[in-house]
Amino acid sequence: MRVTQRKLEANRRNGAKSKGPISDAGKMRSAANSITHGLSARPHCLATESREDYEANRQIYLNRFQPMDGFEAKLVNQLAGLDWRLQRAGAIETAVLDMEIDIL
Repeated sequence: MRVTQRKLEANRRNGAKSKGPISDAGKMRSAANSITHGLSARPHCLATESREDYEANRQIYLNRFQPMDGFEAKLVNQLAGLDWRLQRAGAIETAVLDMEIDIL
């Protein structure tokens, strides 16, 4: 499907109007737009979680696997992040089940 010249120009005009958030607070809000349950959050540590606990957990992985290069470091960091998310998933599951039990 071919886009007409008129439509292309309209798209360019509309695109030029919005450049996204400007303030630091606006940028932070925008970055968190897609976070709903935190299982796929880009920042591994959510605002409600302890950054120190996350870093301690990550350091355990780095000490255990001792990556030799950037690629290995990336894999170890991903593993630590996945472990952190898995712990979060367990906490979410417990909270949901507790709510279900309270309803019964």
